[in-house]
Amino acid sequence: MKFYLFTYLLLLSKLSSYALDVIQNPRQLTYDGYRSGEGYFSQNDNFIIFQSENYADNPFYQIYRLNLESGKTKLLTDGLGKTTCSWIHPNDNKFLYSSTHLDPNAKEKQASEIEKRKKGESKKYSWDYDEFYDIFIKDLDTNKSTRITESRGYDAEGSVSNDGNKIVFTSNRNAYLQNTNLDSVKDLSYHCDLFLKILDTNVTKQLTNTKGYDGGPFFNIDGTEICWRRFSEDGTKAEIFTMNLAKLKEKKITDLGVMSWAPFFHPSNEYIIFSTNLHGFNNFELYIVDSRGRGKPVRITQRDGFDGLPSFSNSGNKLCWTSNKTTENRSQLFIADWDHQQAKELISSTFSTAELSNVKKTRSVISTDDIKFYTEFLCDEKLAGRETGSDGMKFASEFVSNHFKSINLEPFNNEKWTQEFEFFKRSKVRSTSELFIGTSPIKLNQSWSPNLFSENGDFRIQQICFAGFGMRTKKNEDFEEFDSYVHLDVKDKWVVVLSGQPSGWSQKRKDLYYFHSTYSKKASVARDLGALGIIIVETDESNSIQELCNSKKSIDHSISIKSLVLNLEQSKNLFANKNQDLLSIIREQNKGTIQSGFILSNVNLRGNLSISKETGIGLNTLGWLRAKPGLKSKRYIVIGAHLDHIGKSSIFSRKSNKDKTDFHPGADDNSSGIAALMEIVQYLRFLIDKNMFSLNFDILFACWSGEEIGLVGSSHYVNSVFDLSSVSSNASNPIYCYLNMDMIGRYEENLTIHGVGSSSKWRKIIQQANV
Repeated sequence: MKFYLFTYLLLLSKLSSYALDVIQNPRQLTYDGYRSGEGYFSQNDNFIIFQSENYADNPFYQIYRLNLESGKTKLLTDGLGKTTCSWIHPNDNKFLYSSTHLDPNAKEKQASEIEKRKKGESKKYSWDYDEFYDIFIKDLDTNKSTRITESRGYDAEGSVSNDGNKIVFTSNRNAYLQNTNLDSVKDLSYHCDLFLKILDTNVTKQLTNTKGYDGGPFFNIDGTEICWRRFSEDGTKAEIFTMNLAKLKEKKITDLGVMSWAPFFHPSNEYIIFSTNLHGFNNFELYIVDSRGRGKPVRITQRDGFDGLPSFSNSGNKLCWTSNKTTENRSQLFIADWDHQQAKELISSTFSTAELSNVKKTRSVISTDDIKFYTEFLCDEKLAGRETGSDGMKFASEFVSNHFKSINLEPFNNEKWTQEFEFFKRSKVRSTSELFIGTSPIKLNQSWSPNLFSENGDFRIQQICFAGFGMRTKKNEDFEEFDSYVHLDVKDKWVVVLSGQPSGWSQKRKDLYYFHSTYSKKASVARDLGALGIIIVETDESNSIQELCNSKKSIDHSISIKSLVLNLEQSKNLFANKNQDLLSIIREQNKGTIQSGFILSNVNLRGNLSISKETGIGLNTLGWLRAKPGLKSKRYIVIGAHLDHIGKSSIFSRKSNKDKTDFHPGADDNSSGIAALMEIVQYLRFLIDKNMFSLNFDILFACWSGEEIGLVGSSHYVNSVFDLSSVSSNASNPIYCYLNMDMIGRYEENLTIHGVGSSSKWRKIIQQANV
């Protein structure tokens, strides 16, 4: 017992040296066998395939599969020859591996190695590039192996793409085909290059042809790229490379000048994990690096010794690697939980501003690649949904202004590309808020609460309209129209509605219309119908009213209607003069069929809604394209789009409760519009510089913020330019026309243009452009 306790404590001390902010719950996975390594997950993450020196009468590696649910290990190969570099086929019933079992001298080599080890003659560990290595795929149902490579030479280090049809591997076959004098070659790895084999056509294609070793290739999650290690000609250094398989375009990812090897893509394709001896010749540590080569590599492990051959689970939340952090100081497999979010933050923290905003050089002509680049950048997690006033929004503004600057636009004002504006940031219910039903005061934050988005002010209610669930949804291919306000006139009246959605609806319908069930959406619908105010009857009694009003059911931005939430018990008083009680009404409404609303008379409510408003500073990003350099036209055109989105807020989300998200990328709302704006300004600059186009007016390119919280940024700009109340003719209006691009990513077969009736000239212009 003491021995086992000592062993456990020793292992614990060795494990504690990992960078636990990214690697969590590390633990040794294999113990049996002289040495084990190269563990790779099955596509469903239920198994790990690996190699281990654990077979009687054979000192070399054989291939094993570990069941991560039962903990049981199964031998997959036949125990003859050397085997290595295994990979579970996507169908789970096959596996790929490399083996020398066809070598006629395989048993003699095994016996010789056993004798050497008995005598203690085994040399320092180094990899054997045995010319009898070939790649096989074995069917576990039939126990039959199919030979994939037949060329003389070392064929190994293979992996299979996720579609199961491509194999990438390493081979030095060319040295044998070209009759190279191998006796004079000190290192057979020097002649290793990468090859790609397509299984359904049996076609093999050489991918690299360089002096020195290329090896250890792996596919990314969608099979479009590979990563691998490339050694220098003298074999003393190695760097990590990637290749786009469609274009056969290589990219060098690391430049550390040491031995960096064993790269592996994270399933997100956002970064690569690898091993390097940057901290000492025999001290290999795990690092991660951006898969596009931005920023700097980040260290993940910290301990003298060997940590290498890492691989991720297909879910991306597990890491397996080989380490000699064992009591015998021999390599075994380890596994740990992986914090993907933390890993991304560590990598992105090393990015420079230039890398964030100018990763690629865009084209002068209209290009879908450019549009994709702009959109992907604006949707990146570092921008966290571009909420107004946030750091992510500042990154987005810097990205756009750098683009404007790169194509020689003029700054908006006095060398500044931005215009600041004040916006409402957050709300807090004041304790002075009060509500009376009749003469009885209702307890704030327990039985009722103003909504954070409510207007302030006193109110008195004697008549109120009941509007069911307060929802209006359009008909689609799955569900009929649903309108709680059918035949109900609520203009200049107060409305009372039930919280949530009808319980009788299917889960599919609830998920689809989740956004319509939020407090804020129900209030917006009532406001748009002319209601003075809305009372939401909260039927969920599991949480306090205060918690519900501060949750995703509410929002923290103003809506121009008075609004409050009342608990179920107090709400019964509103229905006291009805023939049926509130619970009966709720049961009927939960059927989910359209029902007419009704008037509740003799209601006696009064109170005061008091909410404090905290403000923040937002940024519009603007740049001028001048018709004549150095001059300003009296009137100008504005081309705009909103740059902001809703950030990490779940309040505005159209997702249901079960669809969790850290942030909302806003690809179509409105990265697509901004991407189009950036492409337009670049194309116009190109045409002007080539004397292919001339302007009669300056153009202001405007990327608004504060759009999602009420057109705040664009309204601030308009108010700063002129007094709307005094504009009576074109002479006093500096803006000749305005083009707005919002959610243009929905273009498929037809282009829809809104607002053509805002001027008599638009239809003529559109007709001409359409022809």
